[in-house]
Amino acid sequence: MKKTILFILSLSGIFASAQELDCTDFTNGTFLVHTSGAAPVTWRLVREGNYQTEYKVEIPGNEQGSTAPKIEHSKIEWINNCTFRLTYDESKSELTVAQKYINQINGILMEVIKIEGNCFTYKSTMTVNGKDVVNQGKMHKQ
Repeated sequence: MKKTILFILSLSGIFASAQELDCTDFTNGTFLVHTSGAAPVTWRLVREGNYQTEYKVEIPGNEQGSTAPKIEHSKIEWINNCTFRLTYDESKSELTVAQKYINQINGILMEVIKIEGNCFTYKSTMTVNGKDVVNQGKMHKQ
């Protein structure tokens, strides 16, 4: 019986350490992300330390004449090497109403949940009116 318990504890220790992610390759660099929804957009993100610049690469036809920003500047507050809080940088550009609101609600919490080669799956969370709004997506490092 003692051997069985020790064996189970050993296995759980192996599986627990195997699930820990190392995201250090994704803290800096250039990434592509495709957003989905009513107006899907492709973004190229350039991340350098605590800052990120986002460029719209593909703009849907219905947004071609839009006044929405085509370049966005963000600040990153690293929580650990796989989790950070993203807010918009008003010192680099004028913020939209939506960006100001996101900053007021403490930004967007981004968490890497899976790594596959040069790609990672992330979970983004915002707390809006006391409720968590959660989305998932995938980024590709160039």
